[in-house]
Amino acid sequence: MAISKVATGFEQLRDESKIHSDKFGIGVIFLQISILLSSIATLSKKRFVWICGLVFGAIGIFFFLDGFFLFL
Repeated sequence: MAISKVATGFEQLRDESKIHSDKFGIGVIFLQISILLSSIATLSKKRFVWICGLVFGAIGIFFFLDGFFLFL
């Protein structure tokens, strides 16, 4: 009986972690794109590409915060 209660608690923790992991995964993708664009902007000295990298970085940070706080 006690083991099933512990197992149920772990299942709930797993389900909650799945919700957070989806948001964190999307955030990582956007931050990687941001790093890539910033690197390209450094090599090509294109200000527009750098600004696009900043925008993608902001979106990535937003998804990280969303994954942490789950406000969406």
